[in-house]
Amino acid sequence: MKIILFPSDYFDINKVDESFKNEYEAVLSNGNFEILLFSYDEWIAEGKLKLNYKVDTMTDTIYRGWMMKPEIYKDFYCELQKKNIQLMTAPNEYEKFHYFPNIYPELEENTAILNWRKIPQKCLSMMM
Repeated sequence: MKIILFPSDYFDINKVDESFKNEYEAVLSNGNFEILLFSYDEWIAEGKLKLNYKVDTMTDTIYRGWMMKPEIYKDFYCELQKKNIQLMTAPNEYEKFHYFPNIYPELEENTAILNWRKIPQKCLSMMM
């Protein structure tokens, strides 16, 4: 059986993050997937991967959760593999689709015309 990985509630690793509750319940009612929860907040803040249960054999897994910077996702992907969890989206695929300018050339004919510019570093520091 395949797994869908959701972020957990901040205070309870055994409850899904409220933002994903409807999707979580739909997966539960479907019955075709196991559900695994992890502490997104601990992962992002401390780099600690905390799961609500142990996976015994390597299992294909779909991640449904908050976006991560590509370098953080790559570490996440590797840490999950150590715990028998094989994410369906490899780090290079994640990075390609995470930043729209990376995938735009492949979607250009079906997408509105877009232009983007890099914001100079000095402007970024003023915004923060």
